Amino acid sequence: MKSEPGLPVLTGIGIVSPIGIGRSEFWAGLTEGRTGVRNISLFDASSFPSKIAAEVIGFDASPYLSRRELKSYPRQTQFALVGLMLALGDAKLAALDPYRTDVVLGAAQISFYAIEEEIRKGSHALREHEPELDPFGVLKTTLSIPASAIAFRSGVKGYVSTLTSACTSGIDAIGAAADRIRQGQADAVITGGVDTPITRIILNAFCAARMLSTRNDEPQSALAPFDRSHTKSVLGEGAAILILEDKRRAIARGASIYCELGRFAQEPENTNELFSLDRSGTGWKRMLRNVLAEDGADSVEAINAHGPSDDLVDRVEADVLRDVFGARLHKIPAVSIKGGIGSSMAAAGAMQVASAALMLKTGIIPPTRNYSNPDPDCALNISAQVRRMKRPLGSVLVNAHGIGGMNSAILLKRVKV
Repeated sequence: MKSEPGLPVLTGIGIVSPIGIGRSEFWAGLTEGRTGVRNISLFDASSFPSKIAAEVIGFDASPYLSRRELKSYPRQTQFALVGLMLALGDAKLAALDPYRTDVVLGAAQISFYAIEEEIRKGSHALREHEPELDPFGVLKTTLSIPASAIAFRSGVKGYVSTLTSACTSGIDAIGAAADRIRQGQADAVITGGVDTPITRIILNAFCAARMLSTRNDEPQSALAPFDRSHTKSVLGEGAAILILEDKRRAIARGASIYCELGRFAQEPENTNELFSLDRSGTGWKRMLRNVLAEDGADSVEAINAHGPSDDLVDRVEADVLRDVFGARLHKIPAVSIKGGIGSSMAAAGAMQVASAALMLKTGIIPPTRNYSNPDPDCALNISAQVRRMKRPLGSVLVNAHGIGGMNSAILLKRVKV
């Protein structure tokens, strides 16, 4: 049964990222301009054209997970569960109403680690019956398991769902979660995004599609969003788990609130972008105007851009933003965090939302990594230095684009108490 409509606010952030684990380390990594891009260490990538990625180094789930969970859950689910525990701790949320709490998670890829492990067992593996296959294989390769594991660990008995829409999956999940609260269907939602695409199978596919940087001798500078030196992106991995609550209940329990979740929209391009990007950005522009339909373009005070450091995608995004904001665009400070975290699919969009919320909370705009020679076709108000705003930000637009032509954005607003 629905209750009266609510107003969704963000009260907890749990991050597992290539530049830091936990909200504080993640934010320090962003504001200090760190990058997690380095030579791939998860496997021998010496034969691949692209040998670099943004890995989560030093990840240890043992303080948070049981021995059985460590054995049965893959890296992807472990990231999600550690993110959950960090988010609950950040929100200081000791107890949840199990029937009024939902889980809506974004994930773009299944965990290929288990599949690759079985393939390594022998040439016949996966082609005929093999009694020695991992009995936890179903858990390790099912896309919905991270969300299910979160629900099981937190005791949630409400709505549990996984959304998958490439790189917009994380933002799409957060937008759907906010709507659950706005429509009175839940009092709290555990949401965000998680992905671990740094595997041989995925790396092979992206290399074949020529979508990855081959600056293997300079991984620290391989990603440069909106800079003349941008070429292609690199794979990343991680998780950003967020706690959304009804504003009235959050205030009643004395929660510290990061921001209010404003309007969300998603729209695909008009053309089939499985093989090429729609350079006109028609669907992208229409989606952004939908997001800004209530508050207006003039309400946006900062932009957390998609900015993957792909020369074509960066330029199309800049054109889209120029069309939507017009002459005012050069006055709106913008940032891309991809230079630090890489393209971690569902996790990247969720990390963008987390970083935008921290921008609102602190009045600080992180630097865009490796931004030193602006691309004249990407005329955005970007800085290579950290910026401290003279007055609090009122809103931040988070923008994302995904393979297959998906476009999503969400507006975050300063909370008015």
